[in-house]
Amino acid sequence: ETKKLFLAYENDKYWERLSNDCIPLNQYPEIARKEKLPLNIHSLPHLSLYDSSLQNKYGRKIRIQSQAQIEFPLMTVNLDQQQYQTISVLDLRLIIENLFEYKISDPQLFQNDVELDINEKAEPFLENAKDTPLVFKCQISDASLKNISERQNSSKEIYFTEERYIALLNKLENYYKPAFQKLSAFNPKEINQIFSSIPELIESHQRFFRDIPTEINFASCFGYIILRHLTRITKAGKLFSPWYEENHEMITDKLESEQSFQRALAKLDEESLGFESVYASPLQRYPRYKLLVEKLERYTPSWHPDKKVLKQLLSRLVEMNNEIDKEILIQKTQKIF
Repeated sequence: ETKKLFLAYENDKYWERLSNDCIPLNQYPEIARKEKLPLNIHSLPHLSLYDSSLQNKYGRKIRIQSQAQIEFPLMTVNLDQQQYQTISVLDLRLIIENLFEYKISDPQLFQNDVELDINEKAEPFLENAKDTPLVFKCQISDASLKNISERQNSSKEIYFTEERYIALLNKLENYYKPAFQKLSAFNPKEINQIFSSIPELIESHQRFFRDIPTEINFASCFGYIILRHLTRITKAGKLFSPWYEENHEMITDKLESEQSFQRALAKLDEESLGFESVYASPLQRYPRYKLLVEKLERYTPSWHPDKKVLKQLLSRLVEMNNEIDKEILIQKTQKIF
């Protein structure tokens, strides 16, 4: 089913629907830029597509501060016209508290470093928020801080496991492949069959890794980054995985029939994790992405800009693994016949 969408202007303080006669570049010249856009554009002036269910609403982006030194993403609060015109500061604060999801105490709303009176109407402050953002301050409970920490840890786990995976791929290309080429156990065609897909794996995953921010915090967004590289990563996986079982059998047969290769590989493995483990790493990496993203999504609140993208990504990761499994099955079938 096709969704009805509308176009809106968005920056780091608010979003608003464009009128039908609006010429965006005339009304918002700041959206025009020559430099390449980063993957996460939430803080930059840009045009966005919104679902029609939000067409009569006003979007304001709230800064969040707490007793913990946590970098929160902006929280977007969407209000319909009646809410916008009638709610009090207290009503607005309660909406933010509910959206925040975490258990808190001592909630306060500020604008221009001045705490807002909860009995006043929120509308003038919401209007001012297009220039001077609203700031929500609170004390976050220890249990909620633990959940926030889990999201940061899940993000870091993606980063560090990807770094380690690339190191294993480089070990295959730069350590095991040259060593295998010097052995009499394999001819050039067999060497090519074992290692030919490794450079593409390295290239696709290095490109992905370079886009991951080195400074990882609660606000970090991974969904866009992984989605951007998923097609190429999947293609590389389809080059390696279907041949893994056949290559593994060939290497196992060599180990059983040629003692010189057995001794040589044992010597090589003294300086490494072990060829068998290293060579299996691409086969294990692809299903693990889904587990890593599931964990990250679980600890991501609904208002976080990464949430919806992570949900989309999980569907794509299922498709990726199905595609790779299909290629493996095709290769097995061809081998049988």
